[in-house]
Amino acid sequence: MASIETYFPTGIVTGDAFCNREHEREYLAKRFQQNAHVVLMSPRRYGKSSLIAQFTVEQNVPFSAIDLLPATSGKYIKNAIINGVTQLLDAIMPRMKKSKQRLLAHFAKMNPVIELSAFGQRIKLNPDDKTDEETVMKLLMSLDEAAQEMNKKIIFVMDEFQQIALVENSHSLEASIRHAVERSKNVFYVFSGSNRTLLEDMFNNMNRPLYHLCDEIKLNRISEDYYIPFINNAAKATWRSTLADDCLAKIMALTECHPYYVNRLCRSLWDSSSLPDVEFVERTWQTYIEAQKIDWVADMISQLSINQKKILVHLAKNPNIQIQSKRVANKVGMVGSSIQRTVEILLRGDLIYKDNNGNYRVLNPVIKAILANDKYS
Repeated sequence: MASIETYFPTGIVTGDAFCNREHEREYLAKRFQQNAHVVLMSPRRYGKSSLIAQFTVEQNVPFSAIDLLPATSGKYIKNAIINGVTQLLDAIMPRMKKSKQRLLAHFAKMNPVIELSAFGQRIKLNPDDKTDEETVMKLLMSLDEAAQEMNKKIIFVMDEFQQIALVENSHSLEASIRHAVERSKNVFYVFSGSNRTLLEDMFNNMNRPLYHLCDEIKLNRISEDYYIPFINNAAKATWRSTLADDCLAKIMALTECHPYYVNRLCRSLWDSSSLPDVEFVERTWQTYIEAQKIDWVADMISQLSINQKKILVHLAKNPNIQIQSKRVANKVGMVGSSIQRTVEILLRGDLIYKDNNGNYRVLNPVIKAILANDKYS
């Protein structure tokens, strides 16, 4: 009997537990070979970090990933980048003393020191530049020089990169990063984040320093055409039988192919010692929804404005409707301009998204299920 962690683990997923994203992995691999840097955008819990982890494993080269979500200042960003750079230097550091000295020579102005630890030798950098921006630029440029010196291709991932736009001196930090990245020959950069509005402004606004620096990937949901065989493989490994078609259809309908919730529902189903049927899937999902409503959804909904609640409830109950029609305006009691402003706010907050047919839909299937059951709206 297969372990639940084999197919539906918590946290970042790689290997047998990783489902599809073949097009995105191929795209990233080609950009890596071309050293054409990438910005990866997706809502939270779409599997962005897992995609990056799987991609880096497949390239079999040194890589480092830093998380900028907690960043509140240029100093934090500088220190995070220092940490990422030193991880990469540790990974490519040669054994021979003379070769080490050549590598460290590229960081001579940052007072490099090789320290011994329980994990072996580690490089420590102590830059003393007057500004965070200057340090960041020199770090990234020196890293590329060192990679060229060692004849190594390496990958540097900066996750939740949109946080840079929110700190003081963000413009000059972005300019410093651009100066180094556009000159990079051996370091491949992946900038990723979950706030698409901020990232799109950073990379598509011609008045911003990072304008058109990178190619873009926008993650969508994984098609059920890929999920169904993946889930059935897990079912055969666990119960020696595939799930019934109506059971699979119910999983896809309830989760709406949202990567996090497909994984979360299946984790609960795989706790069963017997093959789940459609009624068991429904009960398991409802139990999960009720727990989430108590845990966080009710509090989140309570913080929305009246107009935001009106639009969310209407979209939860009518997912395929044109939200800006006169009929909707009459139904929710809002004028067209107010609907438009509210939709923009909900889009920026990743509470709704626009599907391939141009319709707005509630992004989170748990929130949608709770609002759709509101009998008084």
